[in-house]
Amino acid sequence: MEIVVDTYIYKLHPNGGICRIFNESLPRICNLDEKVRFLMLSDGLDLDKIPPKHDRIIYSHYQQYLRSFAKHDWSNPIADKFFSKITNRLLRECGKKQIWHSTFYTQPHTWKGKRVVTVADMIGEKFQIFGKEFFPETQRNWMRSCVESADAIICISDTTKQDLLEIYKTVDPKKVKVVHLSCGEDFYLMNEVNFSEELQSIDMPYFMFLGHRDYYKNFKILCEAFAKWNKRRDFMILAVGKPIQEGEEKYWNELGIQDRVKVFNGLDDEKVCQLYNKATAFVYPSLYEGFGIPLLEAMHCGCPIIASDIPSTREIAEDCPIYFSPQNSDELIDAFEKVITEGRDSARLRESSQRKSNFSWDRTAKDTLEIYKSLM
Repeated sequence: MEIVVDTYIYKLHPNGGICRIFNESLPRICNLDEKVRFLMLSDGLDLDKIPPKHDRIIYSHYQQYLRSFAKHDWSNPIADKFFSKITNRLLRECGKKQIWHSTFYTQPHTWKGKRVVTVADMIGEKFQIFGKEFFPETQRNWMRSCVESADAIICISDTTKQDLLEIYKTVDPKKVKVVHLSCGEDFYLMNEVNFSEELQSIDMPYFMFLGHRDYYKNFKILCEAFAKWNKRRDFMILAVGKPIQEGEEKYWNELGIQDRVKVFNGLDDEKVCQLYNKATAFVYPSLYEGFGIPLLEAMHCGCPIIASDIPSTREIAEDCPIYFSPQNSDELIDAFEKVITEGRDSARLRESSQRKSNFSWDRTAKDTLEIYKSLM
């Protein structure tokens, strides 16, 4: 069984959560079934830098893949000149005994085999509710087309599945399968935390935030609540993600917390694990998420969690976090106080220790493999 995987998501978000799904699950699927082979296609990426590695994970340029369908020697430069003219004819023969797995809504229109698409969330549609066009209409249209033409749709949570079926009413619910995610083995509870050199400038207790700080991630509510909190001088916000963006320092200065926000970017998993282990709490204030891998990372590190009360977080973490309404800064301040009182020895954290065991990349791989088999 050969599964052809586009590598488009590695071009868009090489360090994002969707890439992690494929990085973790594909080698495990190969280990589960010796008949499985993955062909990773690219249109120009440095294929050697794409992480999933296994003897049966093969990397190829799109052009090389198409040429494999022609019984000719295509090394001739004259033949190369005419290659574009017959590309469509070759594509019509592609995929007869293969599965196309789209990482981000790609669809070869003349594909003869089965099609699978992974849907992480419905932010592109749901954000219309929040008054912001997250994706332009043309992009939302081709995303919808890809989902509607798929033979199997993998959603990473029940929340994503419900949103998808609510928005794409023409999709057959039988095609939609939920495959939960997990977090890496690099996240664990440390007996002792010794900060790496890069982190040694951290000199006071902190609330940790991870990811982009714009749009639906709702970082502003954390800043607003922190600015109003009467104990802010004793703590700091530590934001792990992209570098400081234009206008952020001005905004923090207006709130009077410019000396209480520290930003780190480019940290590897080992350093992020250290931060989880030392944080007063991990704050997850998102307006919307498809799953929430950072929740599991924090749980594996024994880190208290403060989270906005949204469906996907309830689905993954149940009652482990301290919840607040995502647009209510006063409730977030109350959560600050509560997490300080509870500390790291609470029934909430003991429950999270049990809850995290429900998720593993081995299970993700097994469930994905069953979907492939059902199509063949």
